[in-house]
Amino acid sequence: EPSTVCLWLNLLAWAEGQADADADADADAENGMASIGPLAASRLRRLHRRLREAAATFAELEIEQQHRLRRQIKRLRYGVDATRSLWPEKAAARFVDGLRPLQDALGAYNDLLMAQETLTFTDDAAGGFARGWLAARQQQAFEAAAEALQHWPRPLKDWRRS
Repeated sequence: EPSTVCLWLNLLAWAEGQADADADADADAENGMASIGPLAASRLRRLHRRLREAAATFAELEIEQQHRLRRQIKRLRYGVDATRSLWPEKAAARFVDGLRPLQDALGAYNDLLMAQETLTFTDDAAGGFARGWLAARQQQAFEAAAEALQHWPRPLKDWRRS
């Protein structure tokens, strides 16, 4: 349904702070004067490129920026899922499947950061052990996330043509 795809694209643009960036393209799409495919391709291609650039500097990002990257990867996945009927099914499925390891690795890392931030530790040996275990797991999760971010799925060919 084109109107549903338009809604999802507008929500994606709004979430990315680009609600006014493509106002003419949105108006054309809503009026049926432009194909929704090029609009979707443009937005998804731009988001994909921005996220790859952020991922390349993952180690230098502040913790909140790292968490934001995870949320934006989820938005990219939802954007592809919402417009899936516009792309070849196998290519879209491969792309979404390629995002899952990134999300999983970043989610595990974030969970450990949140555990350290929210848990209260005693000053005895058990508390010291728990703090040490969390610190070691955080480092492992950070390294796993940084590694996962090196393996981005390739953008859909249809995005490049649009």
